[in-house]
Amino acid sequence: MDLQSLNLTDLQQRCAEESSRFFKKLHYDAKYCYEIFHRAIVNRNETAWEALVTQYTPQLRRWFYAHPNHHNSEEEPEFFINGVFLRFHKTIAPHRFLQFDSLAQVLSYLRLTLHNQITDDLRKQRAPKVDIDELYDMADDTAVADDPLDKREFWALILEHTNNEQEKALVDLMLAKQMKPAEIVAARPDLFDNVTQVYRNKENMMGRWRRNQKLQEMFTALYRS
Repeated sequence: MDLQSLNLTDLQQRCAEESSRFFKKLHYDAKYCYEIFHRAIVNRNETAWEALVTQYTPQLRRWFYAHPNHHNSEEEPEFFINGVFLRFHKTIAPHRFLQFDSLAQVLSYLRLTLHNQITDDLRKQRAPKVDIDELYDMADDTAVADDPLDKREFWALILEHTNNEQEKALVDLMLAKQMKPAEIVAARPDLFDNVTQVYRNKENMMGRWRRNQKLQEMFTALYRS
């Protein structure tokens, strides 16, 4: 059978069937799932990528709840699941994907990435520090220093470091109004199709903020733990 001639819907169906056998430790044929990975990573096919996310999100959620320390995290499972997919998409270039010898190796990589993200998150929770990431926990005015001019300057600088309407909406909805990703999707379906887009935009935006020394300095001066 020529896998490249199969349409994505048929591949997804066969992949789901074989994945079920794989996780039950039965004999399975990995070629269908591997072909979807190949289209998504090597061919950079966005529809195939969405199929991967749909196929493996439930398994990543099961792995999250199987982690011995998952109950200590303050984040929702979707935070880590989207983080796994984002990291995989960013770090696994086509030539690197071809180095995986089997589907089992790919899934082991996803599970290890999830484990590392949970471990890093718990480490950050334990570390006492003032960091720009705390914006999402300290948006209440009672946590801000008294100088309103400094505060306005800080928020003006924040808005200057948004690149599009989605990021501006996140500053308002996620930061100022403390809405959860699913609530943001429901409130602004014109900007976000799903929570993955919310997390992706948040990570891109926060990454730029962390690298901006002036923002870091102003945050440290205005906010106190």
